Amino acid sequence: MDRNIVIVLALLITSFSIHASDACKIDIEMGLVINDKHVRIIDNYRTQVQFNKPSQVIIQGSVLTLDLQQQAIVQSYIEQVSQHVPEYIDLIVDGAMLASSWINQLASSLHGENSENHLRVRSQIEHVVMKIMGKYNHRDQNFFLGPQSLNSLEQTINDEFSAQMKSLTANNLNLFLSAMNDDTDNFKEKMQKFGDRLNRLSADVIAELELKSGNLDVKSQEFCQRLVAIDLIETKMQHHIPQLENFNIFNLR
Repeated sequence: MDRNIVIVLALLITSFSIHASDACKIDIEMGLVINDKHVRIIDNYRTQVQFNKPSQVIIQGSVLTLDLQQQAIVQSYIEQVSQHVPEYIDLIVDGAMLASSWINQLASSLHGENSENHLRVRSQIEHVVMKIMGKYNHRDQNFFLGPQSLNSLEQTINDEFSAQMKSLTANNLNLFLSAMNDDTDNFKEKMQKFGDRLNRLSADVIAELELKSGNLDVKSQEFCQRLVAIDLIETKMQHHIPQLENFNIFNLR
């Protein structure tokens, strides 16, 4: 077996690591659904709390009676969550779509468009994307953020894509090996390009997102500061509205 191809195969199951600052670490304790009208807190697929704009709170179906101070805090909380969290979700979703599109194109170029192996890889790519969408989603006017631990934008993108794509690649390693009987220079070149592109997948996704949205490190710091501010508002809200004490969404580690 050609030594260069062995190197490429080794690259396929290595990490696409990117060294990013992870100073900001925040846990999302419950699911969030955000749209133009409300913010909902989800637990076990059921709405536990609904914040209706501008300042209404409904807990498990019961509307709370709030004084003016409480309403002002709730309104601030809704505004901050609605303004800042969807942008983060969109960046992750855009990254997932970019990564899946590139992997699909690479698999197509290696195996042939709509070949059995290509269709199998594409099916697994769709499965990876569905898993990512279980944590981050934007459908119609609804943004969804699932329970998880957040780090920097770069680290989150790297962790999500690296772990999932490494798993996909490992599962399909036999497909690549089965094609090794093709010893032509053209095939070797395709394998080399495939390995090179796959190895820098996260870096390419981040570079593409930065062309659209700006420096992700700066955005990570800004997003972290905003979540810290939201967490402080949430703590203040729980202090003034004791019925919300058991519904802690943002948690700094």
